[in-house]
Amino acid sequence: VVSSGINAEYGGETKIAPLSSVGHGEHCIVVQSAQTNDQLMETLLTIQACKQVPGTFVSAVLPWLPYTRSDKTEGRNYPIGSRLVCNMLEGAGADHVVTVDLHSPQIEGFFSIPFSHLQTTALLAGELKGRDVVLVSPDAGAMKKVSALSELTGLPFAL
Repeated sequence: VVSSGINAEYGGETKIAPLSSVGHGEHCIVVQSAQTNDQLMETLLTIQACKQVPGTFVSAVLPWLPYTRSDKTEGRNYPIGSRLVCNMLEGAGADHVVTVDLHSPQIEGFFSIPFSHLQTTALLAGELKGRDVVLVSPDAGAMKKVSALSELTGLPFAL
């Protein structure tokens, strides 16, 4: 467990302070839905704090992995944000990353550490089956998921 916050004293830098100690060889699980850059930095610092203890194994559980829509270059000299986030998680010391419903499965290839991609399609299908609803895809990228959900539930869908 850590306490974190933005420290105005140091130009708005994110600071964390461990509230409990991590023992040698323990498995630390860092859970964070890093939706902002500040939360991403908080996650990275927490992972690194856990890795300060020798032999510690760190699993980063990120239900929402930031920058996943930036999974390919948009042209010459454009950065690939999701690759950078993967590199930063590894650089901070994560030994395993768990996330849910990636925007693009190719992001798994950006990691060189164990990676678990949990998908919610079957879970959602169970909840939606038999309801009087129309599934709607917000964009063309989500059409595959909505189409699969439609097949599992028999519900109509629209783009």
